[in-house]
Amino acid sequence: DMYKKAAEFWAFLLEALKVSIDHLPNTVKASSSLWGQYWASHQNFFRHMSTSLKVSTAVNLSLLAIDKYECVVIGLQSTGEARLSEAFAKDKAVSEDKAVSEDFEKSVAPTRAILLKFVEEYYPEVEHPAAAMKGKREILEMIRNLDLPENPLDELIHELGGPEKVAEITGRKARLVRDTSENVIYKKRIEKGETVEMVNMKERENFMDGRKLVAIVSDAGSTGVSLQAHTSAPNNKRRVHLTLELPWSADRVIQQLGRTHRSSQASVPSYRILITNLGGERRFVSTIAKRLQSLGALTQGDRRVGPSLSAYNYDSIYGTQALKHLYTVIMTKDGLLPVLPPGCVSEPKCNTVKHFTTQAKTALASVGISEDILHGADDNYDIGHFLNRILGIAPLTQNRLFDFFVDILNHLIREDRDKGILGTGIVDLKAIARDSKKKIYVDLPSAASSYLYTFTLDGRVSWEAAKSMSVRNQKLGVGGGFRRSKKKHDGKRRVILVLVSLASGYKIVCPTSGNCSDISLENYLEVDESLGKVKPLWEHEYNAASSCEQASSSTVKVNVLAGVILPLWTAIEKAVQITPHRMLEEGKGKIELTFIRCYQATVCQENGWI
Repeated sequence: DMYKKAAEFWAFLLEALKVSIDHLPNTVKASSSLWGQYWASHQNFFRHMSTSLKVSTAVNLSLLAIDKYECVVIGLQSTGEARLSEAFAKDKAVSEDKAVSEDFEKSVAPTRAILLKFVEEYYPEVEHPAAAMKGKREILEMIRNLDLPENPLDELIHELGGPEKVAEITGRKARLVRDTSENVIYKKRIEKGETVEMVNMKERENFMDGRKLVAIVSDAGSTGVSLQAHTSAPNNKRRVHLTLELPWSADRVIQQLGRTHRSSQASVPSYRILITNLGGERRFVSTIAKRLQSLGALTQGDRRVGPSLSAYNYDSIYGTQALKHLYTVIMTKDGLLPVLPPGCVSEPKCNTVKHFTTQAKTALASVGISEDILHGADDNYDIGHFLNRILGIAPLTQNRLFDFFVDILNHLIREDRDKGILGTGIVDLKAIARDSKKKIYVDLPSAASSYLYTFTLDGRVSWEAAKSMSVRNQKLGVGGGFRRSKKKHDGKRRVILVLVSLASGYKIVCPTSGNCSDISLENYLEVDESLGKVKPLWEHEYNAASSCEQASSSTVKVNVLAGVILPLWTAIEKAVQITPHRMLEEGKGKIELTFIRCYQATVCQENGWI
């Protein structure tokens, strides 16, 4: 409920800003950096909100680890130090080692501090406040009364026993500590003559010696600090490393996790990366997953390495395509749904789907994503932008939107995998015949040979295969079936098979192709008669595709180099001047087939292999 109300307030603030800006002079509007600051604050706010949601889980996991004779390291990125120092300097009523007021405590909580700072510094002052919905003072008062979480770092320290039991290794010089009477005290972390580095080293010693079994490290404070279960340290219990926030950089992730995984350790650490079920938070995981996947052979060469990274990497060609589908369906309510939205289990044009798209369109508008995005640049389909923005939507709608996006993404990937053109990992080629095999090269030192194989791939779907698909689909009881065209083509009616799945929506199968997504169902009628009348129509199209100009689109010749490849690689690399990802982006067809044709036409001829 706290998150939902926060999202509603940001949506209200967006509308209030629009009204206020309308009353500003044009010269001020043009030069204003307000919107950049608004969306930066928006993203930062909800990042802190999602971190706060993990505190109770982190506390429970920490206590469980300690009960199992283990110790805990908790990783955070930010501490709230800047706002605390700024507020302390401004508020003369606050002094060291004294209880602070409730208002002061609230004002330095990271989420509230972000809102207050933005409105105080950037909310426009207009000549007619009444026309601007709520004046600046009223909005500031609303922010002070919002129910928002306290600083996650202070809350963690308090819940895990206070500074006496928790080693804080961060860059901050002061903090708020809750005493036994629940009073909040402003305390300096460093004494006179000390530095932050000196305090952090003392805290590290407390942890390594076992006087404190929990260490909380920040990005700034953990640089160069080793916290592994060293064999020579009194505290060589196994480390349970909890990460509440992921850094933007994969290098930083590795560095932070490396604090507890080093040489001379008595045991390997156990890592727990905490992620909420909020769809928008996948933004931070997606950034790291993409960076780690780019390590290439490290994650592709061994099937046991990194198999779960792709589950979080949405920033890909397929992700962009999925986002385009999502925006088109929601903004225009037009076109065939590639998948059914979450919770919608009936026909695509039912009231349930209409309700979802209406609700989703309103939610996207509340975070600045409108129908105009469909007519803008390709940058509008940036995955990071989408995930950043939906963080500001109430959790239920946010998760339904994200699940819809992921379902579309998985549908697109599944389609390409079925066609054998998925651009990652090893690709299966479903050939109906091997036309030839020719030895093209012999490596003299090893006597190993290289071969050029030519295969024929058939994209057609036989009647037996189509009937089997239909039977499996009917057993699910979700509809679908064979349909025939309303109009005749060359004296014959065409026939298609519609497969329906609650998870993956519709798929249209044609005799000439395994996937006909460009066909409009409005031009086809459901077939009520027996399959005996459908079979001749299906087989006619299937056979016609192999005996006319359609054969070029339903069957493909594929050339494959096999055997010893490395001695040929210099010639291959010279011939192939374009990367697989670039070819896919430019729509130049099937990556593997394009490469193989290039090998045959250029590499083989130039080197006299054919």
